[in-house]
Amino acid sequence: MLRKFIFHDVASGQEIILPVTPSSYQVETGQGVQVVNLTQFGDYALAGFPSIYAFTLECMFPAQKYPFLTPGAQPQPNTYITFFERAANEKLVLRFVVSDTLVSREVLVEYIRYGEQDGTNDVYAVLSLMPYRRLQLTSSTSIRIDEEVQGAARTGDAPTVTQQSYTIQSGDTLWGICRKFYGDGTLAYKLADYNGIKNANLIYDGDTLKLPEKSLLTGG
Repeated sequence: MLRKFIFHDVASGQEIILPVTPSSYQVETGQGVQVVNLTQFGDYALAGFPSIYAFTLECMFPAQKYPFLTPGAQPQPNTYITFFERAANEKLVLRFVVSDTLVSREVLVEYIRYGEQDGTNDVYAVLSLMPYRRLQLTSSTSIRIDEEVQGAARTGDAPTVTQQSYTIQSGDTLWGICRKFYGDGTLAYKLADYNGIKNANLIYDGDTLKLPEKSLLTGG
């Protein structure tokens, strides 16, 4: 029984079965191996991360009915060309399956190259497929942008402050508060003096700070 070469669009659910079973295929799986040389001990191979290998399929998209077509296949080359061109252009993730084998993996279409060669209007194509690997992010690899860093990057966005009060929250520093409200963390010591705080590096959750206009702290 001939194997079926199936391509399933993961997003839309559309499925294409190649109309003619390719005569051969080859899939590679492996890892990046680094060879290091240790003085007096020789070469050693170190296991690395999984590698990605592109592989190709040579396909025939017939323009007429042949007895060797996959059951249900239609002799409409443009149907197959349109599917794979769209997958390549729109970066679609496809599930590639070869029936009755262990081959079942997500792939991207790197390119499709096709043309006619014998006057029958049959189209012969080469598909270059690249295994698709989903990026798994954990909390240790996620990027956290600290609010104070954002403030430092846009000091010109600091709001205009008139006399008001602010309740100190857990994790606050006078430097951070001044950067947030005045756009200048170096005013921390002057804000401490204004509020009668002897140690600018020691503030307590729940205490209330008086925030005067910036000019009162800068003397401007």
